[in-house]
Amino acid sequence: YLGSCDGMIRRIDTISGEITGQIELSSPIPASPILYDNILYAITHNGTLVAISTDRFEILYQNKNPGSFTASPYPSGQYIFLTDTQGHINIHSRHDGQFIAVFEDEIEMTPLQASRSNQYYAVSSHGKLVQYTMVKNHWQRQILHDFKTDCQRSCILFNQICFITDDSGGLYFYEVSK
Repeated sequence: YLGSCDGMIRRIDTISGEITGQIELSSPIPASPILYDNILYAITHNGTLVAISTDRFEILYQNKNPGSFTASPYPSGQYIFLTDTQGHINIHSRHDGQFIAVFEDEIEMTPLQASRSNQYYAVSSHGKLVQYTMVKNHWQRQILHDFKTDCQRSCILFNQICFITDDSGGLYFYEVSK
C-alpha cells in the first residue's frame, strides 16, 4: 500500500509490481499509511483520517480533523494517535475515527509511535520521555525522564527499552517498568 502526493492510495502486487487498486482521497498523503488488523490507516494533508478495508479495498470511514498532520497515524488497541504539526497528540477511536481527547496541547511532542499494553510513550521536542496510561477512564501522564536535548523523531520501544535520538545524532535509552 502506497500513499502519494497526488492524493491516491495504491495497492501494489509485491510480486508483479502491478497496481491492483487505487482510492482517490483528494488531498496529498504526507506520511506512510499504516496497516493494522487488516485495516489501512492514512492521514491526508488537509487533516482527514481515513480507514480502508484491505479485504475489499474500500473506505470504511473518513473523518476531517482541524489542523495539519505530517506523521503517520499510530493505531494501537482501540485507539489511533495522530500528532499534528503543532506537536499535539490527538486520540481517536479505531472503530469509527471519532475524536476522543488530546494528550498534549501545551508541550510540543514528536509523533506518538510506541506502546505496549495500555501504556503509550512519546518524547517532547525538548527531550522529555512521557508515558500515558489509561486508569479508570482517565488518561494519566507521567514524565519518565528529561534527556535535556532537542528531538524531532518519535521514540522507539523494543522490549522494555525506549530508544530516543536527538537532533545532533545522540542515542539515548530508558528502561520502562514491566
